[in-house]
Amino acid sequence: MLIGVLYEIWPLPFQLMARYGVLPAAEKITLVARGLFSPIKLLARLNRLAADNKELQESNDLLVSEIAALQEKSHLCQEVESERQFSGNIPGTQLVAKVIGRTPQAFSQNLLVDKGSNDGLKEGAAVVSSGYLVGRVKKVFPAQAEVKLITGHDSLIPAVLEKSRETGLVQGGLEGLTLNEIPATSSVSQGDKVITSGLGGDLPAGILIGETDKILKGEQSLFQTMAVKTPIKFSTLEIVSILR
Repeated sequence: MLIGVLYEIWPLPFQLMARYGVLPAAEKITLVARGLFSPIKLLARLNRLAADNKELQESNDLLVSEIAALQEKSHLCQEVESERQFSGNIPGTQLVAKVIGRTPQAFSQNLLVDKGSNDGLKEGAAVVSSGYLVGRVKKVFPAQAEVKLITGHDSLIPAVLEKSRETGLVQGGLEGLTLNEIPATSSVSQGDKVITSGLGGDLPAGILIGETDKILKGEQSLFQTMAVKTPIKFSTLEIVSILR
């Protein structure tokens, strides 16, 4: 009450006290408070930035996985279309299948494909890739089938040379495909196409296997053996066609 009356009579001392005493003290208190609360605000901001960064990283990882999945689907679609174009000239109904597994044995490697008896497959059916014979169906399951590759050492395919019409047997092995049992008196040359002969009834005639390369044996024996070249990379097969 008295302070109020004094302020009304002579306000100057109060104004000077506020300007040079109270206000500077208040400013110092404010600065100290800001200094105390700044680390807390900084910590909160850092936590918020860390949370935002984690969310962005998770979103980025999701996008990367989605892009990879789309690229894989696109690649498989291209492989399927390419397979249909290359193998489409082979007579007979064809079923395009995806390779979903392979055995580790080097001497007799087999493939597992995603088509089976539910799709009309039968044992012994010819399996081709890009128009070339790669194997035969060995076992059939409802939704899958095991394919025996012609590169196996125990694979024998009756074959015929397109130009000379000499017959022989194509066999697999560690050194690749070879054409055996060709009479030594036969005139054979490099680059002759090797196709299935159809003898024995296991495989239809006329499926391309490869081309003759160099002679491996034959100078002092009754039969010649020739290397057979094929453009197929059996270790990277992804899509094949199965003749039904």
